Amino acid sequence: MRLGRLRGENFRSFESFDLDLNTRGLIAVVGENCAGKSTIFGAVEWTLYGNLRGRGAAPVLRDGAPSGARCWVELEFESAGRVYTVCRD
Repeated sequence: MRLGRLRGENFRSFESFDLDLNTRGLIAVVGENCAGKSTIFGAVEWTLYGNLRGRGAAPVLRDGAPSGARCWVELEFESAGRVYTVCRD
């Protein structure tokens, strides 16, 4: 599987994000503590598998999101030469 694009709104610490991960080779995710590095991986995990961490897991809706705000993440990836898009909200 090869990741392509990851985008979403109101997911954990991000108000919105749009990342182009469509590259050959390695991708380094670097930044200060609490910058959202783990949130990027959490977005991929949540989109593909849902909330698997059970009770006590961190909520996915961003703190401070407006009332009724939609939390969603969309992941585009390639597997066996086919491109798939998965969206979870």
